[in-house]
Order: sequence, then C-alpha cells, then structure tokens
Amino acid sequence: MGSMPVLTLTEELDSILEKYTSVVPNHLRGAAFSAVGQNGEIIYSKAMGSSSITENVPLKLNSSMWIGSITKLQTCMACMIGIEKGLFTLETDVRLVVPELNEIDLLVGFEEGDSPRKPITRPCNSPITLRQLLTHTSGMIYDYGHEGLKEWSAYHGIKDNTFSGTLKGYKKPLIYEPGNGWAYSPGMDWAGRLIEVTSSSTLEEFLKQNIWDKLGMTSTTFRPDLRPDIQARRMQMASRNRKTMEITPGVVPQEAQGSFAPDCCGGVGLYSTIEDCTKVLQALISKNPVLMGADSYDSLTNPQLPTDEHFLEVIRGVGQGHLGQTWDKGADGTFGFGASIIKQDFVGRRKKGSCNWSGMPGTHCWLDKETGIGGMLTTQILPPGDPMVTDLLLEMEKCLYKHISG
Repeated sequence: MGSMPVLTLTEELDSILEKYTSVVPNHLRGAAFSAVGQNGEIIYSKAMGSSSITENVPLKLNSSMWIGSITKLQTCMACMIGIEKGLFTLETDVRLVVPELNEIDLLVGFEEGDSPRKPITRPCNSPITLRQLLTHTSGMIYDYGHEGLKEWSAYHGIKDNTFSGTLKGYKKPLIYEPGNGWAYSPGMDWAGRLIEVTSSSTLEEFLKQNIWDKLGMTSTTFRPDLRPDIQARRMQMASRNRKTMEITPGVVPQEAQGSFAPDCCGGVGLYSTIEDCTKVLQALISKNPVLMGADSYDSLTNPQLPTDEHFLEVIRGVGQGHLGQTWDKGADGTFGFGASIIKQDFVGRRKKGSCNWSGMPGTHCWLDKETGIGGMLTTQILPPGDPMVTDLLLEMEKCLYKHISG
C-alpha cells in the first residue's frame, strides 16, 4: 500500500478553508485567511466561498467588510503616532481636551420603586487618561453589556447607543472610578475623538494620511457610502440562529436604521478588506519604520495593566464567548493597548506574549512575537463569538504552526 501524499502548507490550509465555506453543514458562506512571517512576508493569503448569503458570488481578497473591533488596533496605532507627533501623551487627561467628556458622572444605583427607576449618579472628577482609554480601565463600558446603562438611557429617553454609530451613543455614565476596574468599553472611540480634537482633522483623514496611504491601503474607510468602489465589493452580513445553526442574511448593527454611521468611531467603525488589514499586520510584525518608531510598536504589544485581576474576571466570565473565544480555556493573560496578551503558550498554536484582536462579525488577528508569525481571519457573521468561526481559526492556526515548527 502506498503512503498518503503529504500536503504542503498551502494545500492543507486550502482544504480547511474550503471545508468550512462549502462542505460542513450550515457552513460559513465565505471566509478569508492570511498569515505573515517575521519580516512581514506573506506566507498565505486566500479567500473562499461567497460574498453573498443567497447567491454564489466569489469572495475575493479585496472584498470589503465591516471589521468591527479590529478598528481598535488601527486607532491605537494612530494614538502612538499622535504621541510621536507631540499631540498628547499617555497621561493626558482627555477630560480637559475632549469637551464631550467634561461632565461624565458615575452611576451608583437606582432609587427603589417601579420602573422606570430614577438613576442615582454622583460627580466623578478623576482624570481619565489616554492610557486608561487604550487599556479599557477608564470606568466606561459598552451599554449593550450593562443593564444599568440601558436603564439609565431609558429613563433619560436617550436612544443613541453602542450601535448608533455616534459618539453620543458612548456618552454614558462611568460604572467605576477610572483606574479601578476593567470593562470592554468605548475607550478607543474617545481616543479617536482625542486625535480629532488635537489634530484638527477627522479620524478618517488622520488614519489615511499616517497609516493607509503609507502602507498602500486603498480600501479602508469609516464611510463606505461615500466610496462606491468599496461599497460595490461589500461582503453581505450573515446571521446565525444558534439553536438550529441555520444561516440567513443579516445586517451590520449601525446600518440597521438604514443609514451609515455619521461619526468616525475609532472602536468599531471601520470597513476594510483582508488585503488591507494584512498590510497593518505586516507593518506590526516587521516594525515598519515608515509609520512609527520601534518603541511605539513595542508599547502597542507589551502588557500595560497594573493588575490582571479585573481583566481575567471578564475574559474568563461574561466575556469568554466573545473576547476569550480563541483562548485556551482557563489561560492566563493580560492586556496591552487594545490587545489581549497571553502569558503562556497555547497548545500547538501561538506562543507566550502573543497579542490578539477580534471583532464582532467574526474578524480575528494575532501577532506572535516569539515565533514571528501573524495571522488574520475575516468573515461576516453575527451574533459575535460564532462557534464555527472559532473552530476554523483554531484549525488554520494549528496547521500553520505544525508546518512551521515541523
């Protein structure tokens, strides 16, 4: 009997990507994956499946999509560039610079009684630093993850929320004193606003001038409605019924009202392609000096929390299904500027010290400084934490590391 032919890395990655986009029941309609090496060279880059939920329209590397919280990575990079330009520092009190943050109170509870209950707030005069915004330790939280903020908004008749695509949707009370906790938050959205105020430009203009143009990124924007070329290549959002696992057409949350986000929301708002996002990963892994200095790259990927306790509570608890979905169960880790960072090797995968970023619609990337490998997976599927996306990423990553180490 002859032995089975040994597949190359490309052949094996192709077969895994094909399986999850055309073979398994209730498969992802389309997905793309790229991997880069330590000098920024592309090891693998492929898109498979369809960009449509109902028709067969081949997904391509330049198909555009909402990247969700992968936006945070680019906003954090922009902040490092802003620091190098002398616009602000990590210790800048953003409340003194960004007028919208002057008067944000602390939510401490609600008066007893029938709904709607009157919120109890008290003034919070503590500084909120850029460092706290970038590490999710500012006292802010996304309102979709906090019943108290939803009740506060309802009492005050405020309709703007996490998914309004407006900075007004993030102007909600703090839930803890700045620096005294960890919560996934609109910190990067306000960091983006800090850039706008200090640079006298929109966040879109700042990113275009300082990152996109320099890396040759031509398909990234907050406003695809103003870029017909990007809008024409959009991958359709999918929605999965978690009980039946069936997939039907979905919608990007901030487009649900029928219009595009009016503000440049630096935490969630970018539309891009895997082609463009891979260029960011290449710059990060090679520390491309065209964007910023080596110290700034190091700051981006090094631990920044004074204590990991609050972060680990979230990523092992309420945040496990979304924020911690690609982590080994019970893994030890910490947080940097916009990035989760592991403190131990993952079995057959990324090594200790690796950073990762993820976005709601099934967008994931990681950077392994020890091995010199970075990877990116993109698709468009809600709700966040899709189990098939997780399975696909783990298989692709394990395959990559098996070939590189073997």
